[in-house]
Amino acid sequence: MLFRLLAFAAIVALSAGTASAAPKVAASIAPVHSIVARVMAGAGAPTLLVPQDASPHDFALKPSTARAIAEANVVFWIGEALEPFLERPLDNLGQDADAVALMEAPGVLTLPTRDIDLEDDHAAHGQERDHDADQEHDKDHADHDKDHDAHDKDHGRGHEHGHAHDHGAIDPHIWLDPRNARAIAQTAAETLAAADPANAPLYRANAVAFDREMDGLEARLKTKLAGAAATPIVIFHDAYQYFEHRFGLNVVAVATINPETPLSARRLSDIRKRMADAGVKCIFVEPQFSAAALRNLAPGPDVPIATLDPLGAVIPTGPGHYPRLLEDIVEAASRCANG
Repeated sequence: MLFRLLAFAAIVALSAGTASAAPKVAASIAPVHSIVARVMAGAGAPTLLVPQDASPHDFALKPSTARAIAEANVVFWIGEALEPFLERPLDNLGQDADAVALMEAPGVLTLPTRDIDLEDDHAAHGQERDHDADQEHDKDHADHDKDHDAHDKDHGRGHEHGHAHDHGAIDPHIWLDPRNARAIAQTAAETLAAADPANAPLYRANAVAFDREMDGLEARLKTKLAGAAATPIVIFHDAYQYFEHRFGLNVVAVATINPETPLSARRLSDIRKRMADAGVKCIFVEPQFSAAALRNLAPGPDVPIATLDPLGAVIPTGPGHYPRLLEDIVEAASRCANG
């Protein structure tokens, strides 16, 4: 009798554990992985698909990556504009997975890939910031975000957007606006709640906590960046438009939209002129790409070359990765401003 009771108790415990087990989740890049990991905290952890030292723009699918996609119940990615390598695997390997393209998520503000002639772009971008200032106390920017969301939903996952490096495409670096991170967390929570109802209250509570954390982080970053926002800088890869839109950076020249394409002599000459005219104080390169040509732009030791990383290649993965990523960007800009 005792044996049967113990056996029954073991079956019940096993069944309960199985019912509350988190789904297998994969996330494409480290910042998305971090946000999803925060939402999953206490239930499980996602698998990171793109190694931190690699670029999602040209990442080559590995057998381990293919296995992770094939085994996943849910895959979070930005979209084909950022991770073109994932489009076919998600169709072929992840047919049973819920593939969530976060560029199309409700509440995510999207911006078009801009012309890197920043003199005209800054004028247009300044108008966007004026509109944003008018809405500063409206946390969700509901009407604005709905318009973008409706536009994106019309395209759907199957629409061919083209790569983000093409003019007219949507800039895919959406995570560098913390308000987009909030929307990503909310989408992750609702997606995971549908896949794992037993843990739904936990996912939703974690998303609410993340939202509060972003409130505090955004306020701290704006305060710290206030003295550095006007400092003229040059960046290698145009990955920071969303960060500029939210916080403000004085980017006077961008070397390239497509980091895989060598810089022409004409482009280098144009950047040198912009640097001289603006009195540039820093040149920022990225660890994922070779930017040797950009390093040759520095006219002397008075214009240092530093690293600005939109993916956080050296930051430990996990829930703390994303806030640290934004803090590191602000810290690099502040060091530049303070010499």
